[in-house]
Amino acid sequence: MNKKIRFGIFIFLVCLYLILSPILIFYSLGYRFDFKDFKIVSTGGIYLKTWPQDVQISVDGKISKKTGIFSNESIVQGLFPKKHAIIVEKDGYFSWEKILEVIDQEITRVENVTLIKKDVRFSRTATEPAGTSSFKDTENTILSTYPNYQGANGSFVIKGDALFLAGQEETPLLGDVITYIVYKNQLFWLADDGILYQSDLAGRNKRKVSEIPLAIKKDRTYKIIINSPFTFVKDNDNLLILNQKTKDFETYYNSVTNLKFSQDGSRFLYFNDHEIFFSYSNNPGEKILITRFRDKIGDCYWFNNDYVIFNLGPQIKISEIDIRDKINIVDLAQTITVDSIGYSLSATPEIFFDEANKVLYISSDNNTFISEPLTDKNNK
Repeated sequence: MNKKIRFGIFIFLVCLYLILSPILIFYSLGYRFDFKDFKIVSTGGIYLKTWPQDVQISVDGKISKKTGIFSNESIVQGLFPKKHAIIVEKDGYFSWEKILEVIDQEITRVENVTLIKKDVRFSRTATEPAGTSSFKDTENTILSTYPNYQGANGSFVIKGDALFLAGQEETPLLGDVITYIVYKNQLFWLADDGILYQSDLAGRNKRKVSEIPLAIKKDRTYKIIINSPFTFVKDNDNLLILNQKTKDFETYYNSVTNLKFSQDGSRFLYFNDHEIFFSYSNNPGEKILITRFRDKIGDCYWFNNDYVIFNLGPQIKISEIDIRDKINIVDLAQTITVDSIGYSLSATPEIFFDEANKVLYISSDNNTFISEPLTDKNNK
């Protein structure tokens, strides 16, 4: 090979380097050429955390990623700044679909994509969920119609308008009690003077939690719900929140069946006969509607920190709370499989969801059933 050929090859390689280097640098920085509009654009990506693991992720109809059995996190990069159709699938599970907008040089995040099993097996059980009474009082929150409390530090009971330590009914621990709750080894009770009080479990070191009295009416049902820093009182269907500055209870929402905090305390849901809302704990003033139905909602629980489970009569549904695009809602079968036999649920079954183990309890026609885990038990 003579000098001219070698020099020509050298010049060609230098030119190739000068041409490709900027392209590779721009590509690594997330820039792409848009052949549709014939221009260079800055791209973005989508981050997904999925449960369970080992799922298939499609973007705009094309398979982009498959998570492994040891990882449930995935990033799809190099996406043009526009809306993209995302599908997450796994055999034996309901799929998850959503249209998400990608912004240039940013990652659109979905922190919890939960896939639910399609065919869920149930078995009969004679044991109710721990801490419940006929699926009531699931959060140590005491209704005046279900006033018994039993904990590691003792048992309490309301008789008349007095609170007694169980086994010591001769001397009331507290008098003029409308309803009470034990929260973090402290006793909170609403007295008939309309003031919320706090003491230790022996009734000592009593202090006022609220300063402005509520107008207590004997024909109404009251419930105390506490999860620091929030204190709620439910007066029939009217949900009141304690203003920490004025120590006065203010109306939070005027039609609420129940309120429940997520496991990590970062958000709380509240629902009535036809609507389910949630709010973030760091922004309680923003009330976000998850869904609305014509049929009556029976009960509603947190499935994890990003999903809820509830029933409309015999229909049990699981819904995400991500309101970007459509909300993914899964309908479990009304006819459940119990020990390989189909069983049709009654028109108004009771449900309880064990969030820690991801199992569902159903009480129907004097039978209690427990499901296998509906998804990965590690899903929080």
